[in-house]
Amino acid sequence: MRPRHWKMLVRTLGAVHSIVPDKLQTASLKELIDLGLLNYKEEVLAICQRADTDVQMEFSLQNCEEVWLSKVFELRSITRKRINGDSETNGRVDLVKSTRESQVMGSFSESRSRAFSIASKDSKLTDQNSYKESEPVPILAETDSIFECLWHHEMILDSIMSPGSAFSDDICKWQKKLQTVEQALKTWVSVQSKWLEMEEMFSVVTVIMSLNTHARVYAHIDLEFTHLMKSVGENPNIVQQCCKPGILAALKSMLEKLGT
Repeated sequence: MRPRHWKMLVRTLGAVHSIVPDKLQTASLKELIDLGLLNYKEEVLAICQRADTDVQMEFSLQNCEEVWLSKVFELRSITRKRINGDSETNGRVDLVKSTRESQVMGSFSESRSRAFSIASKDSKLTDQNSYKESEPVPILAETDSIFECLWHHEMILDSIMSPGSAFSDDICKWQKKLQTVEQALKTWVSVQSKWLEMEEMFSVVTVIMSLNTHARVYAHIDLEFTHLMKSVGENPNIVQQCCKPGILAALKSMLEKLGT
């Protein structure tokens, strides 16, 4: 029993005895019987049951906090192919400095088949001098176990939630936090999947030249996403990353631009 439960017990006996919780906690069985607790069997039983429930809730909540405050993303690095600075094609497109998204005609998904068709016929793919490897970028590796852990703790928190309990506020706080993590992570995984597909597409010189407007838009999404992933590489804590202000809106914006 916690101090709050002893205080409940004191209130039960308050009309008859003047006693402090500390006294009850150190009392012997004989002293407790002498206090007349047997005359309050139903009340005492209810307090003991409440204490047992609270302990289970406290343990479950503590376990959830310990797991998620220390849980981190598993990452892997990819090395990207970029146009060589010495290539004659370099300089014909400036993907970063100039973009007018309003000029984009159609979505990335509508250009996908065309782009891969171009890439498959691009003779420059066999010219290794046209390309160079850029700095590795960290990306999310295995995420299934994260979702499983999320759903496990969400079910536990739902099962122990009891309005008016000593832990209801903390449980509600973690329910909202895990829901935020789940929403952000689902969107994040979708963005990464699209980004990887576009990364392969727009690493090809002729695709860039043929789909120049889309390539410019992709370049800005690429900057945003790689900046995000580099910050995850520096701090892979899942809760901190997924609960950052504005992160869900940013991910949804990227996903919308990449096309669904």
